[in-house]
Amino acid sequence: MHQRLMFLGRRMLLCLSVLAMLCMPTAIHFLVHGEINLSAQPYFTEQILIMLFFVYYIWNIAVCLLFCLDKSRAETDGKRVCEKTLLRCIWCMGAVGAEVGMVMFRHMQDTPQFQKAFLTGILINTAVVLTVLKVVLVVFPV
Repeated sequence: MHQRLMFLGRRMLLCLSVLAMLCMPTAIHFLVHGEINLSAQPYFTEQILIMLFFVYYIWNIAVCLLFCLDKSRAETDGKRVCEKTLLRCIWCMGAVGAEVGMVMFRHMQDTPQFQKAFLTGILINTAVVLTVLKVVLVVFPV
């Protein structure tokens, strides 16, 4: 029962994280301008935030592909990616990509170490994103 609740909780976090990533450009525009007007030219602050969003997005895709690589090497008895590398990728802003990779490729899902790493990674990622938003909006006010 506990594992089932943990499974559902992780899926809910994953869905919320992916939804947040998809809505990020519109949310950035709303934060900067206070309105949704997508026809206006983006200001400097908005350009910085969108650039950071795309770097975050590309990094999470790379982490997902790293989990795919490890899974394929695990099946073919090839040289695998070190677990420490996978854990560091989770903690370095790659928790969403790691979770997508774990779910898509059914890899490292039942490992308690990776379950704990995902939860701490989501907390770290959220704290860093909120801090960056705050700093960018303070340094480059609208």
